[in-house]
Amino acid sequence: MMKKKRSAFKIGYFLAILMVGLVMLIACNNSSNNGEANTEAPTDVQSETTGDSDPANETEAVSETAAESAQETEAETETETETETETETETETETEKETHGTMLYQLAPDNSSLTMCYVIKTPNDKLIVIDGGIDGTGRNNPPYLPAALRAILGLGADEYFEVEAWFLTHAHSDHIYELSKMLKTYTPESNYKINNFYFDFPPFATKEYAGENDDFFATDLRENMNAYAEVIGAEVKEGKDFYDSVNGAVINEQAIKNGLEINIDGVRIEVLQTWNIADGFSNVNDTSIIFRCWVEGQSILFLGDAGPIAGNRLVKTYGDKLKSDIVQMAHHGQAGVNKNCYAAIDAQVYLWPTPVWVWKNENNYYQTNITREWIYGENFLEADEYNIVAGLYTRYPMRSSLVSHWKKVINYMVIELPYNLPYRENSLHK
Repeated sequence: MMKKKRSAFKIGYFLAILMVGLVMLIACNNSSNNGEANTEAPTDVQSETTGDSDPANETEAVSETAAESAQETEAETETETETETETETETETETEKETHGTMLYQLAPDNSSLTMCYVIKTPNDKLIVIDGGIDGTGRNNPPYLPAALRAILGLGADEYFEVEAWFLTHAHSDHIYELSKMLKTYTPESNYKINNFYFDFPPFATKEYAGENDDFFATDLRENMNAYAEVIGAEVKEGKDFYDSVNGAVINEQAIKNGLEINIDGVRIEVLQTWNIADGFSNVNDTSIIFRCWVEGQSILFLGDAGPIAGNRLVKTYGDKLKSDIVQMAHHGQAGVNKNCYAAIDAQVYLWPTPVWVWKNENNYYQTNITREWIYGENFLEADEYNIVAGLYTRYPMRSSLVSHWKKVINYMVIELPYNLPYRENSLHK
C-alpha cells in the first residue's frame, strides 16, 4: 500500500514540475511577442496602456495610413508619367476639336435685354457672330461678348481668340451696340481679332445723312470701327475710311443677284436679301440683310428685324425656295414679317431673340401673342425644344463680363447642329 502511495506521489510531483515548465515557457513566448508589438506599433501599445483604445479610431488611422500610401504612390506615378499624360491630353484635345459638331448659340446676358446675338462655332472652332446685341441693363458696363466667346471656346480670361466672320443685320443699337463697345475699348492687349466684317447699311448710316437714323449714331459704330482699324493696321481704300471700305463691299444687291455665298469651315452662308432703295428708308428694320446658313444639309434662316415690306419682297423673290428647317423670329418675334412669310419658310424650330417682357406681351403693346398663334393656333407661353426663347433660359451669367460666369451658363444657350427633332405640325398654312 505504501509503495502505491509513493508511486502516485512521484507521478504527481513529476506532473507538477512539468506544468510549471510549460507555464514558464508560455510566459517567455508572450514576453517575446509583446516586445515585437512594441517595436512595430508603439502607438497601439500606448493606447492600451492608457486605456484609450477605440476600434473606430484604429480603423481610421489604418485607412489614413493606407490613403497616404496610395497618394504617395499616385504622386510617384504622376511624376513618372507627367510627359506621357500631357501628350495624351493634347491628343484628346485635338480629337475633340475634330469631332465636335457645329454649335449654335443664342446668347443673352440676362432675361430682360432687348437684344439679338447668335454665335456659330464650327467643328474646328471658327467663330461666326451675328449682330452681338446690347446689354440693356447696363449700356456702360464692360462688353460681355469677349467673355462669352472665350467661354464658348473653352478659353480662360484674356486668352487669345479670333472671330472669323461678323455679320451685322441692320443699324439698330440692340443689334450692333455690343460690337461698337468692343471696338471702342480695343487695344493690342485686348488679345482678340475680327477677321471679316459683313454688312450692308444704306447711305443714311453715314455722316452725309445724319439724322435719318439717330439710333445708329448713338452707337458710334463708325468712329469705333475706324479706331479699331488704326490699332490693327487694316488696309483702307484710298479716299475712304475703314467703315466705308467694309460697308457693302461683299454683301450688296448685285452680289446677291449673282448668287452670293460665303463658306466658313463647312458652314455655307447663302445671302438672300439686302436693302433696296425702292423700299425707302422709312423703316430701318426692313433694311436687314437676310441670309441662310447650311450645316450638313440643315438650314437656319436669319431674318434680323425684317418687317412686312422686306418679308413680302423675300416671298416674291424666292417663294417655296424659302423653306428652312430653323428660323430666327423677325423683330424679336413681334411686328416683324407677316404670316405669309413664315408660311413660306415653314420651319420646324423657332429661335426667339426675345426678352421675357416682350415674350409675355406686357402692357399689351407687343404682338408676340399674335405671332405665336400663327405657328400653332394658340398663344402658348412655355418655351420648349421647338421654341427656344432667350428670355426664358433657366440661368444667366451673374456678371456678364467674366468668362467664369459664362462657362456656368453657356450650355443653357446652345443647340448642336444639325438639330433633328420629330416633325410637329404647325398652323401656318391654315
